[in-house]
Amino acid sequence: MAEQRRNHIVPRGYLRQFAVDDRIDAHVVGGGPVRRISTRDAAVRKSFYVLRRTRGLRSTDLEASLSDMEGKALRVIHRVDDRWPLSENDKALLTEFLAVQVVRSPSWRQFFYRTASRSVRDWVDEREGLPGGPQTDDLIAYVTADPLMAARLYRHVRVLGTIIGSMHATLLVFGSGRLLTSDQPVVLIPEQGGHSVAPLPLEGGMAGVVELWFPLRHDRALLLLWKDDADNPSPHRASPQLARIINKRVAGQADVHWFSRPGDRPSTLAPPSTIRTLRGLVYPRADEIVNERSQVREQALLAATKIPLGAESRGHPLTRVRPGLGPLDAP
Repeated sequence: MAEQRRNHIVPRGYLRQFAVDDRIDAHVVGGGPVRRISTRDAAVRKSFYVLRRTRGLRSTDLEASLSDMEGKALRVIHRVDDRWPLSENDKALLTEFLAVQVVRSPSWRQFFYRTASRSVRDWVDEREGLPGGPQTDDLIAYVTADPLMAARLYRHVRVLGTIIGSMHATLLVFGSGRLLTSDQPVVLIPEQGGHSVAPLPLEGGMAGVVELWFPLRHDRALLLLWKDDADNPSPHRASPQLARIINKRVAGQADVHWFSRPGDRPSTLAPPSTIRTLRGLVYPRADEIVNERSQVREQALLAATKIPLGAESRGHPLTRVRPGLGPLDAP
């Protein structure tokens, strides 16, 4: 059997944005002692991207592909202040990076197995006379096997990238109030649902997502939402309250650990209120309307439905819908 590999489920280059001398504070979900560890050991799982092939063979193609997608985007993140507002190419790179972070998470892996298994059982139940039991289990094992899981992952990157890349972007700058990150750092805010904090809300699909939050580093975050306008050209100076709200979500949806910069004391205690989205805090004026049912949103969702199934989706161009221009292939 091939030796198990140590796979980062969050890129080490990203975690370094929250590190000092390449070390980061790791907080265990549910409580426990805080450990200061190397970024080499943070957000690591054994053989998470090693695909099982036929005859016992294993492949690391998925890991290599994801690393290639992420490398260019990390350069954008490292110099986001200098490159803001982002060019079409930079936004496409960052968009793909965010999509990859969603699908490489433990929550997405569990979501895939859960929905694929349910689809098989529903398919069998709808066809009277088909045997269930072990044969159904065999069919579930086939549709959730690593090669089909990888093909689905590549398609989801394109679907998510098309939708996320069409959202309006704002760079949040924090002068005080520090941000944290986690082993599942992308926050998706669904249109429906309560105020509870939970792992990635993937059951309803991206069609119901109205905001995306992502901590870029300990004092910068990205806010994506539906607004039929060009990206905000100037960074938004954010309050400590926004930091607390973002931190609570990021820490709350962590799988095993959330991470903070050594020396920082980021608060995860958001004020007890009905705040579920950031739009009203960032765009409070009536002339800065944020429309959840925007034309850009409808066009982006339509473009996402045209992405092919199967392995051919891997080479499908990433599409972005721009206000007043419609769908365009990202450079």
